[in-house]
Amino acid sequence: MRFIFKMDDKINENKLVRKVRSHGNFSEYVPLFLILLLILEIKNETLFLYLLITCLIFLYGRIAHAICFSFYEFNPFLRISGMLFTYLGLAMLSFLIYQLYSFK
Repeated sequence: MRFIFKMDDKINENKLVRKVRSHGNFSEYVPLFLILLLILEIKNETLFLYLLITCLIFLYGRIAHAICFSFYEFNPFLRISGMLFTYLGLAMLSFLIYQLYSFK
């Protein structure tokens, strides 16, 4: 079976680079977050509410950043808030792991 994809319009090179970087950015941060979350889930000593709030913060960050790169040419609010919430989610998980393993 052969698939044929036909594009009628030329894609701007800057737009293509932005889309490639948005996928790259996703693949850089999400696996790290999932590994940290897995460590906390395996240890099973962290409250579910903390993990839920951290996941929601990280999820907002990723969605805001993806919307910024996918639908807007320039939107500093979504880009900055997306990365701040992404870093905040990673920092919260890192702090929970540090707290879990250092104070015993």
